[in-house]
Amino acid sequence: MNMFAKLFSIEWIKARKRSVFWVAIVAHAVIIAIALGGQQYIHSVKPKNPAFQLPGGWDNLIMIGAQTGMLMLLIAVTLLTASEATWRTQRQNVIDGLSRGQYFAGKILVVLMLAVILWIDIGIVGMIVAPFGGSGSLQWPVFSDLALRMLPNVLLYFVALGITAFMFGMLASSSGAALGLMFAFLLIEPIIAGIMIQQGGMLPTISRYLPLDVFSNLVARGSYDAAMMAKMNEAMVKNKLPALLSLSTSVVLALCYIAAFAGIAWLNFRKRDL
Repeated sequence: MNMFAKLFSIEWIKARKRSVFWVAIVAHAVIIAIALGGQQYIHSVKPKNPAFQLPGGWDNLIMIGAQTGMLMLLIAVTLLTASEATWRTQRQNVIDGLSRGQYFAGKILVVLMLAVILWIDIGIVGMIVAPFGGSGSLQWPVFSDLALRMLPNVLLYFVALGITAFMFGMLASSSGAALGLMFAFLLIEPIIAGIMIQQGGMLPTISRYLPLDVFSNLVARGSYDAAMMAKMNEAMVKNKLPALLSLSTSVVLALCYIAAFAGIAWLNFRKRDL
């Protein structure tokens, strides 16, 4: 068995026994289905209201899936990572023969696995629910040009959020502390951004480069529509606010944040007394 298969096997055995792993996956799918199902029901009662359709409804589907997946991924990865310090499985895995680097790589695999599963959830649920909108609600090809451009960045969005949660899980000494750090980050960063954007000098521009702002650009509809982006930036200029980041800039910055957050987690873990 090669090292990748070994690490995946170890992490899969641990993850599948954790209820938070399954709750995140199932809850994500159920919430998407409820949101889209509600739209289909309203259409059946009031046909003037549009049904959810594919390929025309990918932007709506991705918005729902990304927003729901954000919370599920942050909580699940934080708990799956931090609990290993509490339960001393970090120490036990190293005693059993894994190096610190191999253990760390295994936890990264968990992040990637959850990100991919939630990413797949979006498309599967969308294709299951779409036919309930009536004739023509699911047409081929299912994947529109917009979907093909957005979906890779949705996966990047999930990975970026997962690595952020992973960092907090590795930095904290318990699950409670990790969740506290994660929720503090979610609450404080928008406040800081709001304060910065009201200041003079370079602070408003710098606020556009904060992690959550960058990550949200990856799944924002305007990032994929040049006309919409130009209109939004025109409004920003009128209100003396900095322009929004381009999609390409956001992708590069998201990759940089992924590397930085993973690096912080590794430096902390490498020096930790297990």
